[in-house]
Amino acid sequence: MKAWSISTTVRNPDRIPDFTAAIEAISGKIWTKETQVSLMYELIRRRLYRPNSLTEAQKNIYEDSEYEMTTAEAKEIFESQDYKDPPMRGRTAISPVRDMGLVRLKPVVALTHLGQALVNGEITLQDTLLNYSLKWEVPAPEHSTFRADAGYRIKPFIGTLALITEVNDLWSEMGKDPVGLSRDEFNFYVPTLIDYKYIGDFAQRIISSRIAIRGAAGAAAKQKATVSSLHTHLTTLPHGTDPVTDTDKNNLGDYGDNTIRYFRNTGFIEFRGSGRFVDIAAASKAQVQLLVDHELYKPISYSTADEYLDAMGDVESFVPPWATAEKKAEIKKYLAELLAKEGTDVAPPVSASPAKISPIRGEDAEIVQLKDALLRARLSKLKTASRTSDFIDTFIDEYSNLPKKNYAGYLPKPVALEFNTFKAFLSLNDALKVKPNYPLGDDGEPLSTAPGGGTDLFCEYEHFVLSVEVSMSTGRSQWMMEGQPVQRHLREIEKTSQKPAFSLFLAPKIHEDTVNTFWVANVVGYQGKQQRIVPLEFEFWSQYLVKVRARIESGQLKHGEIMKFLESALPSKGELANSVDWYKRINSNAFVDKLVAS
Repeated sequence: MKAWSISTTVRNPDRIPDFTAAIEAISGKIWTKETQVSLMYELIRRRLYRPNSLTEAQKNIYEDSEYEMTTAEAKEIFESQDYKDPPMRGRTAISPVRDMGLVRLKPVVALTHLGQALVNGEITLQDTLLNYSLKWEVPAPEHSTFRADAGYRIKPFIGTLALITEVNDLWSEMGKDPVGLSRDEFNFYVPTLIDYKYIGDFAQRIISSRIAIRGAAGAAAKQKATVSSLHTHLTTLPHGTDPVTDTDKNNLGDYGDNTIRYFRNTGFIEFRGSGRFVDIAAASKAQVQLLVDHELYKPISYSTADEYLDAMGDVESFVPPWATAEKKAEIKKYLAELLAKEGTDVAPPVSASPAKISPIRGEDAEIVQLKDALLRARLSKLKTASRTSDFIDTFIDEYSNLPKKNYAGYLPKPVALEFNTFKAFLSLNDALKVKPNYPLGDDGEPLSTAPGGGTDLFCEYEHFVLSVEVSMSTGRSQWMMEGQPVQRHLREIEKTSQKPAFSLFLAPKIHEDTVNTFWVANVVGYQGKQQRIVPLEFEFWSQYLVKVRARIESGQLKHGEIMKFLESALPSKGELANSVDWYKRINSNAFVDKLVAS
């Protein structure tokens, strides 16, 4: 089956800067098989690549984030895998960052100006991904799969925007509210759109499919209509196809999911309907329309790979169609009208120097400020909704759903956990500040998990401050990944706050080594000073929320009670010699019942 895809070597776009930085270790070397293998040593050393088969000793080395692995140890881990073609691993690993114009391989390996700017923090990951997305085209010179003779002829990102726009227009003409594409529609139609001339045809197929599904009576009939429509599409692709297999369908699901992760980081698409639909970002709709009107989904068709990669690595090689003063004025008018429709008085902040805005965005400070105001308006609405019954029930239930193997959330589990915990604390009434550290999309939802080096969520109340750390990990790797960082993040907060500082650590289960680490920090101290860390399992944290949910909804739960809850969960005098007794006491029904009753 013919489809385009973004390399799944780096599934999480947030890891692109780290991958790029790792390439500095082989900078200046000729791209030989030896260099390709050396790259793998460096990726393993930096824990950016994890082989499947590790001995217990190797696992301990790899999972201990505080341990600085040596190149010799990384080499031993890599060679123990006995790969058939070890250099191929290096070629595959470097492919995504090369395709993005972040590194060149000839005459020697070297970061491009763009790659160096990303590593140095001079350009954001979001701007880097927008630069890539706006320029990425198939066929690409010297690409073994995405070739012109195989029917590839499109800029996938702009083609995706054009398809969503066309579907929304057709849906609106039928008197329906446009919603973008459902996740199934995105997964099956977007990657198989390999030629821009089929944008209109694919849009019509999607509309016909929706009509058939909506016309079916009953859940079973609707499911049958869905399967039938998707099967018909895949077996009648205009560019030809082989018989469709379950593997093909699974691959398209992977391609679609990976594509959404990357494209959302551009700020040009967003989720709707709690992740059920992928739509044009409201704040970027005027800019998207200009991309479509100028038919920029048509590939430029570069002559050589060098010419293509040179353009990819130069942020000024693409001039957005809204870069003129006239078009910027139109965008500002659109954004101001959109802000007025939000019905909230959110004034743009005085910030954002135009000098710090990447040329790839073609925006100015006022556009940036208006978009920021729209984001804050959305977050304000989220705060208003945070005391409603449905909102509270949803985030309480999510703690039970997240550990399930068949979890069906629209965000990756670690991201969904951080977002859910933010919503939980947003609802806990009289906080002065509730600040998540994950990067935000224009839809107000996280693009990825919070970066390392800081707490996942920071809350400030009148009488105390709180660091909230969350993890889906439950094994010994939990202690290795979270033990020291949780203490370190809390210590940084303790240094800057005059108020008592606590840390709440939430996970499905807490490993005994993690428990002991936090007990030592509380009883003996961390770096010479005692801390206040409370490790709680999802089950008992959600039980507490259930017990106080009525008071959350009514606004009667105050921060003093949260502080009392945290203080009660610290080791008591009788638990100063036994971390197990402490852990069993606070992670119990009896503790929650007693706390709420008192």
